[in-house]
Amino acid sequence: MQLWHVTFATEYSTNLYVDADAVKLVKRLDGFPLALTTAGAYLKQAAISFSDYLRLYETSWAKLQKTSPELSSYEDWTLYSTWQISFMRIE
Repeated sequence: MQLWHVTFATEYSTNLYVDADAVKLVKRLDGFPLALTTAGAYLKQAAISFSDYLRLYETSWAKLQKTSPELSSYEDWTLYSTWQISFMRIE
């Protein structure tokens, strides 16, 4: 896990803080670089919070388990879940 994924500087301060929901997201995505990149791009474009993204991710994960049982690995589920969130935003 790279520090830039979870560390953010406030606009008016040089103090850095670690966003707890960012840490949860990195852990939930198991540090998979492509999943983190996909999530990061979505977060930047949609301007939503990490906690909101986590809720979207959990919903996407549950939906894919019901509709795409052919996905066999945890990595597949993780990546497809992040892609599904982005795809839904495009639609």
